[in-house]
Amino acid sequence: MARRSRILIVHNPIAGRRRRGLLRAVMRELESRGCTVSERVTGAAGDAAVLARAASPTEFDLIAVAGGDGTINEVVNGLENSSLPLGLIPVGTANVLATEIGLRADARRVAATLADGPLERIYPGRLNGRRFVLMAGIGLDAEAVASVSLSLKRLWGHGAYLWSAFRCWVRNRAPDLHVVLDGQATRSRWVIVTKSRHYAGRFVFVPDACLGDPRFQVCLLDGTGRWALLRYGIGLLLGRLAQCRDVRIVPATTVTIVEPKGVPVQLDGEAAGTTPLEISLDRDGMMLATPRGGS
Repeated sequence: MARRSRILIVHNPIAGRRRRGLLRAVMRELESRGCTVSERVTGAAGDAAVLARAASPTEFDLIAVAGGDGTINEVVNGLENSSLPLGLIPVGTANVLATEIGLRADARRVAATLADGPLERIYPGRLNGRRFVLMAGIGLDAEAVASVSLSLKRLWGHGAYLWSAFRCWVRNRAPDLHVVLDGQATRSRWVIVTKSRHYAGRFVFVPDACLGDPRFQVCLLDGTGRWALLRYGIGLLLGRLAQCRDVRIVPATTVTIVEPKGVPVQLDGEAAGTTPLEISLDRDGMMLATPRGGS
């Protein structure tokens, strides 16, 4: 009998459209391990959080998200006052969190992780009260996320974000952000507050970031102009973004941006309003099922 034998799957059918076969294969693998599997399908934004909030630890041992990082974010917020651990079935566009923990899109490995994988405590962030597990971006990437067309995202997948980012690069809007890190004031043109080493899939951009570290790594990109943004893109592709001369990586536990107002913000790859904002850590944390042996 599996250690976690009662699995609730929260399934976003839009995010899972390209890998629906993986979800069904994972469900078969779980059942072959003696697990009881229940599936709940979302129909609109916010449904995943509602389903997670309604799930009881007396009924389930784990909630697995079959969707992208945006669906995971909803479930993480729905689990805020719950002891249920989180699990992943990576069927989304980027699957950054799955990449972060070394979880490949292999049905047997995913099922083993959900049922028997080690539980690790992670420390989500909070932006104006809303939890996030990966990162908050303020500036260019958030503008690209806010501008991406849903129909284009469904058609092109990750390519839709690249096209939106290119359009933002052409427009070249880079406001001077007034940033306060643990009480210390500074300025930057683009800020990414992260718990994740990876960005936009498999690109490593902050090597020292860690989901289990009760601190953020704050990436401050200070360059101005299109060529600075182009250098950042090349640095990200080469895994050398942190070594660019006008990039700073600063550990912090609180981040505040009051001015200017109205700058786009993204959380875990989804649009999340605009500045002003306050970011802090969820000190209690939550449990995440991880694969044995990592990547």
